[in-house]
Amino acid sequence: TQENKQDIQVAKQEQETKRIQQTTKLENTKALARKKTIEAEGEAENIRLQAAAKNSQYVYKQKLLAEGYAKALDHFSNNGFNADGIDEFMQYLHLEALKAHNGS
Repeated sequence: TQENKQDIQVAKQEQETKRIQQTTKLENTKALARKKTIEAEGEAENIRLQAAAKNSQYVYKQKLLAEGYAKALDHFSNNGFNADGIDEFMQYLHLEALKAHNGS
């Protein structure tokens, strides 16, 4: 009958509407997942770069300190490693350690 045909047609249209809605929902969810993945990768790269920068700064600071200590040792030892020079250098290091500890 005509009424049955119309009911079937309405049911098919409702089914197609639901399919489109579900497909749209799936695509939106996939897009959101891609967005979150990109944001997470960006944040991870930012953290990596910050850590690399801090590491480079630390290495540079340690290099400068080592060069400074080498010059101080050379100064205290008068270009020769005698016991008095080493003792004075060790006293200097002790004072530097105390200053660093009290400053923190």
